[in-house]
Amino acid sequence: MFYIIPLKYELDSTMISISRQVDYGLQLLLALCAIEENTYLSLREFARDRKISFLFLQKIVRKLRVAGLVDAQKGAHGGYCLSVDPASITLKEIVEAIEGMYGPVTCIKEGVCPVDIACPSKSVFSFVQQDIVAAMSAYSLEKMIQLSNVSYVSTKTAK
Repeated sequence: MFYIIPLKYELDSTMISISRQVDYGLQLLLALCAIEENTYLSLREFARDRKISFLFLQKIVRKLRVAGLVDAQKGAHGGYCLSVDPASITLKEIVEAIEGMYGPVTCIKEGVCPVDIACPSKSVFSFVQQDIVAAMSAYSLEKMIQLSNVSYVSTKTAK
């Protein structure tokens, strides 16, 4: 027997989205692309300028450091800079550094869903997952800047 269940769709609830951590991490990395060589971006000033919690941003940048995407310099003129070429950092790497593996649903992992074997949508979402990963792999920080109409301005301190 089938039941018709009325669903209420709201634009925000039906979209595949990225987390606030990935959003802020990406903003930070794009700002780091804009700084001149031998300069560092002040995380505190960046957080203030973007109206982002400094403590929240520190958690994000810690993950980016562990992944080897950014370097830090301590001290009065310290801050953060990219540790690799923007052309070699992909959106996939950024998302994985901050959140781990990204996908539309968690049930495509083995053993997560109680009806795993009989699920008719698992294979479809597995293909969707592959397509999302391929799309994210196609965009480097450099390419994102080239495709954007936004000028990335950052807070700089001399190295």
